Amino acid sequence: MQKEIESKDKIVLFSMSIEDLKNEISESILKKIAPLINNLPPIQSNMDLLTRKEVSKLFGVSLVTLNAWNKSGKIIGYKINTRVRYKRSEIEKSLEKFN
Repeated sequence: MQKEIESKDKIVLFSMSIEDLKNEISESILKKIAPLINNLPPIQSNMDLLTRKEVSKLFGVSLVTLNAWNKSGKIIGYKINTRVRYKRSEIEKSLEKFN
């Protein structure tokens, strides 16, 4: 592959293989997104989130009661797509309050 570009104002055409073009594009994209990827917040693991069933068992209440508590603000549920999940840390704090 031969590549010489003298100025940004000029358009220089040259031939390169498809593989070389793919590599050039990949490298350019990686250079641009690497700083963004490094600054992403850590992803919480699923172990930190509890399902409605898990929380209802912890409290010893029905799903209906859990839903009522969620609506009244006694506990906070987070909607992820069509599902509701609860943060383990918040549920543990709520358990202390109820006990």
